[in-house]
Amino acid sequence: MILYDPEDLARVAAGDTESWTPQPYASIDIDEVLFANPSGVELEMLGRGDQRRYRIGEATFDRANGLLYVLELFADGAQPVVHVWRIG
Repeated sequence: MILYDPEDLARVAAGDTESWTPQPYASIDIDEVLFANPSGVELEMLGRGDQRRYRIGEATFDRANGLLYVLELFADGAQPVVHVWRIG
């Protein structure tokens, strides 16, 4: 995951800066904590290893509680699992 300052992205959306201007302030490798489709669901569609698609779905941050929620698709059979990290 690559983390950007939301204010930088808002400036791009408003047309105040170019799309290549914002730079990430951090990156997080979460592959080692993902279940990585242990049931082997839809391998032809999802792929394997580094080429696997749809590793994660939506993500959101609860600023009040410092919690980052990330949806891992196909973690429990065809069902998703929500991973939660405390940030800060």
